[in-house]
Amino acid sequence: MYNEEGADPVLIKEVTTSTFVQSVNEAENRPQIQMYPSVLSSGELLRISSSVAMEKIHIYSLSGELVHVQSFSPFKEHGFHLSLSAGVYLVSVKNKNSSLGVTKLIIE
Repeated sequence: MYNEEGADPVLIKEVTTSTFVQSVNEAENRPQIQMYPSVLSSGELLRISSSVAMEKIHIYSLSGELVHVQSFSPFKEHGFHLSLSAGVYLVSVKNKNSSLGVTKLIIE
């Protein structure tokens, strides 16, 4: 069957993609968020730092359920113990005015 078709390539499907490009200024102004460790055991200390003061984090399950809220006085670094079931979570870091960013957290 292969020999009957020949060696010429055949286009099966064509896919086009789009790329969103941000301006350099927009990327430079985005706050830098660091969370460590990004994989931890339940009850372990989680540390979050930001290039700007943060006031609150919301932790969501991958199904979108809000599972934890942590508020603190405005500061660039915070640490707290977190007791959640094993799984993957999204951590939204916020200050008074807006969301600073979202990062992934894995609980073993």
